[in-house]
Amino acid sequence: MLESHPFFFIYHDFLAKKKGNLDNYIFHFSRYTYIPDSIEDKRFCFTLKGSEFTEERINLELSKLEEGEELAFHSKIEINKRIYHFPFVDFSIPINDWSFERDFIRLKRLIPDSIIKQLALFNSGRSLHAYSLELLSNQEWIDFMGRLLLVDLVNSPYKLIDSRWVGHRLIGRYSSLRWSNNSDKYLSEPVRIKQVYPA
Repeated sequence: MLESHPFFFIYHDFLAKKKGNLDNYIFHFSRYTYIPDSIEDKRFCFTLKGSEFTEERINLELSKLEEGEELAFHSKIEINKRIYHFPFVDFSIPINDWSFERDFIRLKRLIPDSIIKQLALFNSGRSLHAYSLELLSNQEWIDFMGRLLLVDLVNSPYKLIDSRWVGHRLIGRYSSLRWSNNSDKYLSEPVRIKQVYPA
């Protein structure tokens, strides 16, 4: 994995800063096969304890992918047996269409500053992904996902948010973003490009 892979953002900026027993942190993943225009996808879910959340283990999981399978990281995290969510965003635009002046301002209209300030942006190969380290309760996560649906302007042909992804993830009751490039649907693994929030 490149140092710009989202694993390193979660590991260095979140897990490595935690004190105490890392096994109190449970991360959720899945191996899945994308099925176009389907409500459900073929998905095998598994968890890793904080002590297992290492570069070597993620590389092992990537090597176990079968043909056409992808590895996904889930928003859901268990801490001391309580459930929280990382805020994720799946954008509908490629990196070349991203405009800080236009798109960041649209996000900031509806997304709380506590989430925006910890947001990191990744080029996923066809579109953009974003991760925030501001942990949310389940109800706060539902509110966040609803806010994502309201980011795009009414009757505007320009769509910033992948609304189908939001629908799928609300049905699934967690968000997920791809960490691999193991099928012919995508162009690359996700690569971090910048902090969304201005310095």
